[in-house]
Amino acid sequence: EYWARRLEGAPEGEPPDQKRRNEGERVHVANAHVPLPGHTSAAIANILRIMYFDATARDILKQDPGQMLAVLKVAGEWLLHDVLEEARQFAQKDITDTGILMQIVDGLIFSDATKTMRETCFERLRGLREEAAAKALAERSRGLQAAAYELPPAAFLGAGRGPHQDLVRWPMGGNGEQ
Repeated sequence: EYWARRLEGAPEGEPPDQKRRNEGERVHVANAHVPLPGHTSAAIANILRIMYFDATARDILKQDPGQMLAVLKVAGEWLLHDVLEEARQFAQKDITDTGILMQIVDGLIFSDATKTMRETCFERLRGLREEAAAKALAERSRGLQAAAYELPPAAFLGAGRGPHQDLVRWPMGGNGEQ
């Protein structure tokens, strides 16, 4: 509240939604703010929620993983290393959408500061793709096994033998010749 009053220009002890223009005159300044070029108000609000212990970075990113780039940008500029690490851990463990991971990778600038986040996202993408491939392979093998059980048992009889070798020959004459 103190910083809100200071940033809005209200003297100490006055409500933050008012400031004095001239002596004795009050002006309503509910929409007054300090512009931070290059950042969205949602990103700043999320970082302030983290800084004021209203939420963790994981909580915010869990609500809207699309905010990852904006949060990373502000946290990187403000040198909030714990927020950056928590965002990296979130990307490593919690993001399951490859589209969001690709969006993060595409939005990151190429620098040493973003190298670990980029590598984490690539590693997570590789892991998700391997899981999807293993799942598809398991489904395919289950489908082949199910198809094999549906074949009639006669299909397995006589494998490798000619068509007439399965027939039993009865003796033609009464002398027991075959």
